[in-house]
This record gives sequence, structure tokens and C-alpha cells, in this order.
Amino acid sequence: MLFATLIFLFELFSAFVSTIGYSEVAQRLHNLYYIGQPLSAERTKLAAEVKALRSELRLVSSVDEFSKWAKLKRKLDATSKKYDALNSDLGVQKTSFSIRANIGLRAFFYASRFIILTYYYRSPVFYLPTKWVFPFGYFLSLPASPASSLSPAIWVYVCNRVCSKVIQSVKDSFSSRVDSRQLN
Repeated sequence: MLFATLIFLFELFSAFVSTIGYSEVAQRLHNLYYIGQPLSAERTKLAAEVKALRSELRLVSSVDEFSKWAKLKRKLDATSKKYDALNSDLGVQKTSFSIRANIGLRAFFYASRFIILTYYYRSPVFYLPTKWVFPFGYFLSLPASPASSLSPAIWVYVCNRVCSKVIQSVKDSFSSRVDSRQLN
């Protein structure tokens, strides 16, 4: 029964990640991984500096104090250029991390499912009374489990479908509640 529970929990987690979306999970992992990194702190510092320079530039008249205005404008342009370059580098870094995390998550789930199905293909998940499943007992034990037992392949399939449908219905019910609140 532990084997059945572990497969169910794995498929529940898999369906949850699939419903949320692999890219959303990858984005959350990126945020966790890169919090406090020096590049993100530098980007925050540069953004604040650009904002301060823009507000200071608005206060200076370009006609009356041209030299001060030109100096601030050059400083703003240089800082903006640094900020844009750093922001571009961080965007490339985030995209690269997102692609790798997305591929890694998919590979983890599909490889785990494959390993479970190939390693335990002859092991029954649990036995069913023959009278309960009389005409379908053979099909429930495919590919190689003993007769009148439930094979891991069938259990993985059933758990995956049930978990996906339940999570999708919960998601749909919450999204319809949010939509009805927004309409009122």
C-alpha cells in the first residue's frame, strides 16, 4: 500500500506542477535562486540612481542652467546605459535559467515515471478481489503483473488522470469565483 501511496503523491505533485505551469515554477525557482545576488542588488541601485537623476533633471532648467543640465543629462545617459546593459544581461540569465529549469523539471517527471514503470512493471500495486474485476482483471494487470492485481502502469495512469482532473476543477472553481467578484 505504501507503493500505491507514493505513486499517488508523485502523480499529485506532477499534476500540480503541470497545472501551475512549468514556466511559472521555473520563474519561482529563479527568484529563489537569485535573491540577494550582487547583480540584482546592483540593478536595484542603478534603477534608484536613474530615478533620482531623472527627478533632479526635471528640476533643472535647460535654458537657464545649461551646463548643469548637460552634465546631469550625460550622467543620466551613462547610468541609463549601464542599467539597460545590466538589465539585458539579467534578462538573458533569467531566460537561460528558465529554459534549463523547464527542461530539468520535465525530464525529472518523465524520467521518474519511466523508472517507476520499467523497474516495477512486474510488481503489483495491490491485489483486487477476482469477483470485483472479473472481465477486466487481465487488462488491469498489464503489462506483466500477476492476475487480478493492479499494475503500476494502470495505477500511474489512473492517478495522473484523477489528480489532473481534480486539480483542474479546483482551479476552475477558484477562477470562476474570482471572475464573478470582478464583475460585481
